[in-house]
Amino acid sequence: MGQLANPAAGSCPERKILLAVGNATCNRESFLAALSLCKRMSASLDILCVTNCRVKDTALENFLLVLESEKVFYRLVKKVGSFDAEVADYVNHFKSILFVVMPPPAGWPGKKTRDYWGKVGCPLVITGGDSFKK
Repeated sequence: MGQLANPAAGSCPERKILLAVGNATCNRESFLAALSLCKRMSASLDILCVTNCRVKDTALENFLLVLESEKVFYRLVKKVGSFDAEVADYVNHFKSILFVVMPPPAGWPGKKTRDYWGKVGCPLVITGGDSFKK
């Protein structure tokens, strides 16, 4: 598990927001929602980047610069594997996570997806996409 933290932001608050991103799922709405929640709740940000390849993500790099300028403590964790399993494992391991912010997962919304994500144990903030349009 690769990790990167920004010590310039000071000490890490105990409350955490998890921003979960995967292959080609970084979107502006997720970044803004995660930043807003961190600032509003005085929380740090864990960014879980689950990928199957080593792709340079300029949007994510730019977001890290914004976090530094806003003095939000963050930790970037890179994992390789199943997005669903890695997010569930991460949330179940770190009990201080208040919310998971993420783009819509494949198949969202759907009963199977809702049943699975209901087991995560904290609220989900689903951002972007057209999942809820009629």
